[in-house]
Amino acid sequence: MRRISRRCALVIAVLAVTGGTVLVTPGRAVALVSTGDGGWRWQNPLPQGNHLTSVSFANRSRGWAVGDHGIILRTDDGGQSWSRQRSGVDDPLFAVVALNRTTAVAVGAEGVVVRTANGGWTWRRQYSGTTRTLLAVDAVSVRRLWAVGVGGTIRASTTAGVHWSWRRSKGETLYGVDFVDARRGWVVGDYGRILTTRDGGRTWKVQRSHADETLRDVQFRTRRHGWAVGADGTVLRTADGGRTWTRRGSGVSDELSAVHMLSLSIGCAVGHGGLILRTTDGGRHWKRRDGGVDLRLSAVNTAGAGSRVAAGAGGTVLRSGNTGRTWSRATQGPTRDVSAVTTTLGGVWAVDAGGQVLALADDRWGVRAQVMGVRLAAADFADDLHGWAVGTQGTIVATSDGGSTWALVESGTTGDLHGVSGAGPADAWAVGADGVMLHTAVGGSWTPVVSGTDLDLDAVTFIDAATGWAAGGAPYGAAPAVILRTLDGGSSWTPQTVPVWGQIHALTFVSPMTGWAVGEDWGIDGDAGSGVVLVTHDGGVTWLEQPIELGNVLRGVAFLDETTGWAVGDLGTVLRTGDGGHTWLPQDPGTWQRLNGAAFVTSSHGWLVGDSGAVLLTTTGGAATP
Repeated sequence: MRRISRRCALVIAVLAVTGGTVLVTPGRAVALVSTGDGGWRWQNPLPQGNHLTSVSFANRSRGWAVGDHGIILRTDDGGQSWSRQRSGVDDPLFAVVALNRTTAVAVGAEGVVVRTANGGWTWRRQYSGTTRTLLAVDAVSVRRLWAVGVGGTIRASTTAGVHWSWRRSKGETLYGVDFVDARRGWVVGDYGRILTTRDGGRTWKVQRSHADETLRDVQFRTRRHGWAVGADGTVLRTADGGRTWTRRGSGVSDELSAVHMLSLSIGCAVGHGGLILRTTDGGRHWKRRDGGVDLRLSAVNTAGAGSRVAAGAGGTVLRSGNTGRTWSRATQGPTRDVSAVTTTLGGVWAVDAGGQVLALADDRWGVRAQVMGVRLAAADFADDLHGWAVGTQGTIVATSDGGSTWALVESGTTGDLHGVSGAGPADAWAVGADGVMLHTAVGGSWTPVVSGTDLDLDAVTFIDAATGWAAGGAPYGAAPAVILRTLDGGSSWTPQTVPVWGQIHALTFVSPMTGWAVGEDWGIDGDAGSGVVLVTHDGGVTWLEQPIELGNVLRGVAFLDETTGWAVGDLGTVLRTGDGGHTWLPQDPGTWQRLNGAAFVTSSHGWLVGDSGAVLLTTTGGAATP
């Protein structure tokens, strides 16, 4: 439920603080600090949540990590803490190599190369000579570098990454490169391809891997001893410079993204689902290690004797101080997909795919409740005390003390629930798969209500105890989207005409007459869904489509009043309107994570939530500042 009086009270509370913004949460105050250098800043995970693809160290203390959206992080304590640096690009960066304490080179999409010579205070773009994506980079000295990528591309630099020359540009995509000296090196790629050179890259010869799987990384400790890893848990080993490669049993079937050997005997490999493998016998046998995360790990490297650092999805950084036997997180905050966010005068709340109810306190997100084995999909408060969250397997949790405690409630269904709305302190509605609709009143049990549809219902909202809407549809455009309205407190629901063939994922109303809905439209015979925004000014009797520039699927919508609103969705899509949706302008949140929801308390202060634990805060309405 969205009461104007409650929102206005929260606005007053926010604006009443001089010299900063403080939002009261249960039992504590929360300071919201604008970064001053962009429209959005990461509030979870910390220091940031973009996918990290590569990590490299110059010595035991200083190193760099790179990833999506041009992200570059630097550490000066062996990976325990990280700070962001400006790369000057928003292309994904796929690999980085540290040449010394001051100089590092990163490569990425469409041939991008960026380089620093002052410890990362500035990064400058270099001309690589190719527009093909570069996926890996290696250095054999401070001046001599190699980069490989799409279409069999191999580039070389003898000027510490300033200038690059052609070495090869044909064949399968190459994902890994490693040189042991200026003349001898190996590259690996699609279909088990392994190439080697003994003349500094002037000629390349194929080595038989006896593998069909994609190989993602390669490392040699000497001219003779090397390892390669890739899809389906593939591990290859050679002891004769690659003349023969032997498949070793990894004991896993998930893709391995990277390998790093600390010595001829001890090494680690990482991959999908937080996979970490460790060997102590040169790769003949591998044992699984627990990193405490289930997100993909894309990189692993050494930060001094015995110290390992791994990095991956959701900005995850793991650190080991004992050659990989045990691991701990160097980054902070929940990392499961965040499904929804909502606000009350008492705080800001979110729910995630780990069954967790999250609350904002002291500018950090923490867990207030958790239901194991389920995904929570939505949350809402009727007032500052009464709230609900719903999820898979008919899960409903409720609070009547402002979120201090949450209790599991019997829903009477095992079907997945997708949306919830509070219509009063003890009056709430939940909707879900196959048209299921549930209602609770006066603190009683939840009872089923006939919705009149068997399509999935993804969202529900009530403007008062009598007036509400529910919306959903069919995946992949299998049927027209559906919006239902009630004017009698849910005793009856009337379908409304919706000009969308697909699904409505979210809807919001600022008055009984004016509201917006967002989702995906496949068309009657379409083969892909595109984002859609609908508006009504007559309570939903008619819905009109509003034009948007970006075609990505939209999953969340938030409006403050009849003019100011935001819509969010796939690939980091953020749209803002200041004229009721007549025009929607894109904003850059600094991430390509899928965004699932938005909540605003003023025209400047708001939150976005999304996959891999993403929570972003704006204090400028999403507009970048000089």
